[in-house]
Amino acid sequence: MSREIRVIGIGIHTKTSRCAHACRYCLMGRKSSDGVSTARHIAIVDRFIEWRKRNEQPDFQIGQAVNYAANISAEDQGQLMQLHKRMGWQSFTMRVHLGGLPIWPDDEISEWFRVRKASGVETVHGSLAGHGRVHDYWNNRKGDFEYLLKLFRLAAAEGLGLRQRLFAIKSTLSLLPETAALLDQAGEPVERYLMPFFYRGTALRHEQERISKHDLDTLAPSIRNLMDLNDHRWRSEADWVAAFRNSSPDIDPVNLQLELTERNIDAIENSSCDEILERLTIRTRMAYDALPSRGELLERWSDDTNVHIYPYSQDVERLWLDRYLGDNPTKFERHLTHLTDRH
Repeated sequence: MSREIRVIGIGIHTKTSRCAHACRYCLMGRKSSDGVSTARHIAIVDRFIEWRKRNEQPDFQIGQAVNYAANISAEDQGQLMQLHKRMGWQSFTMRVHLGGLPIWPDDEISEWFRVRKASGVETVHGSLAGHGRVHDYWNNRKGDFEYLLKLFRLAAAEGLGLRQRLFAIKSTLSLLPETAALLDQAGEPVERYLMPFFYRGTALRHEQERISKHDLDTLAPSIRNLMDLNDHRWRSEADWVAAFRNSSPDIDPVNLQLELTERNIDAIENSSCDEILERLTIRTRMAYDALPSRGELLERWSDDTNVHIYPYSQDVERLWLDRYLGDNPTKFERHLTHLTDRH
């Protein structure tokens, strides 16, 4: 039984800048640049904003992202801020991600933060996997932990808020209190939270690091205070199985996925929005037709005894799909579905 879907919007993605290093757990997988400028990306998004208005479809969702690293020009950063306003993201708090930035001298870092704050950036976000050599291993760059501390400190000095994600995996659990204490030296964060690894991207290679419900009992009280154990991010596969069994089967709401690359950008620019949507909808429906229903995955490829933690429903569905594909190799455009194994 295949999946039924209902198209509710489109997500437009462009990889405009490569990271200066590649984290071993990156949810985006293999890094490559798409060779498309931020200006061309924005122009495509603006066309869909106008299409939505012209066709009187205010509920049609439009998402956009440029990645990998935030090392884009100040002019492009400002243009993206204006784009967010045109998209209706008035309440969106603009942040820049610190991961993947080159190593710069202190004065260049401070100037980089000042310019971005002037363009409307309010906070910075960084991900940490332990501290010292453990973090440097996972983020795949010698000295990366100390560099992130410096970035947080200099960002705080420029009046930017600090957001910090601490990965809770087997090799970092015992380091979490020390990691938090070291981060405190950079300034008080506006947000600090824990996350297990996603089941996606290069993190798929490190399932042996995935923590279980039992591991949560070993956390220090200061670290447990950073968690809401009732939040879905701390559900085990067994918890997800129970949640899905108690929910009614439904049609999957789907955002079409459009990645702009140097191979397709000319054709996209020379196509109408209706043509793009029609072609993408056909391909996306074909991709979902290759998938078992959620109920079939649940009943045949889930494990209701597994207490390892998967933060999102897509993560555990992705796990079940991988088990299914291990038994039933199938070729389809997985990247067009919500169960893509890469960003």
